[in-house]
Amino acid sequence: MDSLTEDLKKELKRHRLLAKCNYLAAYWISTAVVIVSVVAGLSVGSDWFTKEVRTVLSALPGAMLILFERLKFEERSDWHYRRTYALRSLLHKLKYCGRPEAEVSQEWLDMITSMEREWPKFGRAPQKP
Repeated sequence: MDSLTEDLKKELKRHRLLAKCNYLAAYWISTAVVIVSVVAGLSVGSDWFTKEVRTVLSALPGAMLILFERLKFEERSDWHYRRTYALRSLLHKLKYCGRPEAEVSQEWLDMITSMEREWPKFGRAPQKP
């Protein structure tokens, strides 16, 4: 059976990777939106492509921004980074502060519960006033 320290380290590594992936997704989608927008604008002004291709190019930045906003890559990256900081704190308490495993384990469970409520959702369904 794994020790609490090993479990926390595995979880820390996992959330660090997820944070980086979400950050990179946000970065690259933002960059792609700018590039596609510039190409669409230039292609309209200089007739680089057929009318159909220019139409698709012109629609892409808006669609990409909607997708970007809905998937909330930046917010998810921040959430994963906050989780890694909380896990580091638990590891520190376990290793350097001499806190008992049972106490740190309970803090971990409490952290999971509170952070799950903060997870960036895709959006909310309409609600009655």
